[in-house]
Formats: sequence, C-alpha cells, structure tokens
Amino acid sequence: MKAIKKITALVLVALMTLSLSACIHKKDEIAVTVGDVEFTSAYYMCTLIAADSEAKQKINEDTEQLTEAEANGTEDIDYYTKKIEKKSYEKWVKDRTIELLENIAAYKTACKEKKLELTDEQEAEVAQSVSYYWDSYGYSQYFEPNGVSRATYAKYTEDAYYSSVYFDSIYAKGGTKEISTENVNKEISNSYILIDEISIAYEEKATDDQKAKNKQTLENYAADIKNGKKTFIDIYKAHNEVKDEETETEETNEVKPVNTYAAVLGKEGTNFESTYYDTFVKYEYDVPQVIELDDESGVALVIKRDIFKDQYFVDYIDTHARHTIADEDFEKHIKDYSEKLKTKINNYAVGQFKVKKIIVPEIVY
Repeated sequence: MKAIKKITALVLVALMTLSLSACIHKKDEIAVTVGDVEFTSAYYMCTLIAADSEAKQKINEDTEQLTEAEANGTEDIDYYTKKIEKKSYEKWVKDRTIELLENIAAYKTACKEKKLELTDEQEAEVAQSVSYYWDSYGYSQYFEPNGVSRATYAKYTEDAYYSSVYFDSIYAKGGTKEISTENVNKEISNSYILIDEISIAYEEKATDDQKAKNKQTLENYAADIKNGKKTFIDIYKAHNEVKDEETETEETNEVKPVNTYAAVLGKEGTNFESTYYDTFVKYEYDVPQVIELDDESGVALVIKRDIFKDQYFVDYIDTHARHTIADEDFEKHIKDYSEKLKTKINNYAVGQFKVKKIIVPEIVY
C-alpha cells in the first residue's frame, strides 16, 4: 500500500512539473512568423497595444456608438461593448495586430529584396523618436507594465520606418512609379497652406476690455506690417521674446525657410488637418488678418504666405503630398504583397495576451 502511495505521489509530482514547465514562456519566444520575418511575444504585445490604441481612436470618433454620458465625458467609454467594422472590439484588435505584423513583414521583405536600408538620417530619427516618446512623453509607463521593453519598442519604431523607405522607392523621385513634380505641386496647392501666426490667449475670466486690449495689440502689429514699419519676423521675435541665436559662418547647401516661424495647415484628411484651413485658404497672400479664435479662447494675427515662394516648406510637405496621392494604391500593393507571405501564429505564445488585460496607466500623456 505504501509503495502504491509512493508511486502515485511521484506521478503527481511529475505531472505538476510538466504542467508548470508548460506555463513557462521562454525569453524571445517567437509568437508570429510572416514569411521569413519572426516576431517575438514581446513584439506581438507591443503591436497589440498599437492596435488597441487605434481601436480606441476609432470608437472615440464613432459618436453614434457612444452613449450620451460617454459622448459628453461624464462616463468612461466601455470600449469592449462596441463594434468596429461589424466585429467585436476584441476580435478587431486581434485581427488588426496580425495585419500590422503582416504589413511590417511586407515592408521589410520588400526592402530586403531591393537591398534597401535605413539611411543614417532615418536611424537618427528613430533614435530621436524613441527617446522622445519613451523617455519624455511617458510611453514607458504604458508599455513596460505590459511587458514591453524599451528595446522592443525601439525595434518596433525602427521597423515602421521601412514603410517610408519602401514607399519612397516606388513613388518618390526616381521611384518605379514616380509621382511627377507637377502632380505633387497640384496636391500641395489643393490641400495645404502656409501660415504666419501670432496668437494671444485670453486670461481666465477676462473682461471685454481686456479682450479688446489683446485684439488692439494685434491690430497694431498688423498696421505696422501693412505700413512696412516692421516685418512679421521682427514682431514675432519681440512678442515672443525670441533671442537671436549665434549663427555659424560656415556655408551649407541646406535650404532654409523664408518664413522662419510659419506653419503648414492642411485640409481635412491630411496629416496637417486644421479646422481653420477653410477660412485661411480664402485670405489674400501677405495681408495680415486679425481674428477671434473659434472657441473664443483668444485672438490671432494671421498671414497667409505663398508656399511655392518658400522652397523649404515645399520640400518639407513633398512626402506628405505624395502619400495623400498614393496611399490608397500603396495600401493595396502592401496587402497584395503580404498575402503572398505565409503567416504562422504560435497560439500558445499569443494566447497569453488578452485585449481586456492590457494595462492602461491612470495618467495618459
């Protein structure tokens, strides 16, 4: 009898050992493989967070699904009860995660075939982006509690840049389907404007007299510009207490902006989308306008500039314009390309990650 009990105990210990070992996920465990590109479990989780954030943004914009309390902000949005593209929230996030991984694999595989690599400048941009979002913007508080390290986030950021590398190899100057300068400039003309602006925010509980004083300050600036007494740049620097920086005497071929403090605004659907685009686009070039901001939070002096007289901004907006023109074609191309790559999902590795268990910090930056 004792022998039987002893054997039974040994069997139970063996079964428990096997069970425990089965629950252990190895470091750098491969969760998803697309073609020849392997993604670790941590990388999968990083992408799951990205998909979850995208899903939340879609729900936030789909006001028809929100209750009155959710829409006016008096009640937290219950995302998990919503649907996206007729799918449950969780299923959409999981499917989108795999889609994002397939897209990344397509970018990297295509670039490898074309022997394309990130430039030194792009590598520097990756490092700068990671440093800003992880170290300064607070992404570490989002990703680390979910098991994603800085190194994994950096790898994810770097891989995303291959999208730009591959896009440019097709649609940029010298690309296989180069978009002509004429068409790029037409898109810039139709979708973007260049604006010089000085704004003054009203103080809390500002009186009508105080508001009128703010407006008069800008009216005086506008008059000085119209009369040629001062340039916008002189007024901007004085108003914002901008000190002159020491300039290097060494000459470079780098194009510098004519309108040093200008900003690009775009119409709806662009990366520079602005609610003021439809108003400002109607203004005459180089004529100062003083307006009250839409939310009555202050006043602004605005001058529309001819973007084509400032090559710096034409170059700056070039890639964005090409994306506006070609993104639909590019997305279809990537979808077709990724479908040729075989996707293998390690359900054991992926199964440990649940959409509902994504840890969201109390403070979201």
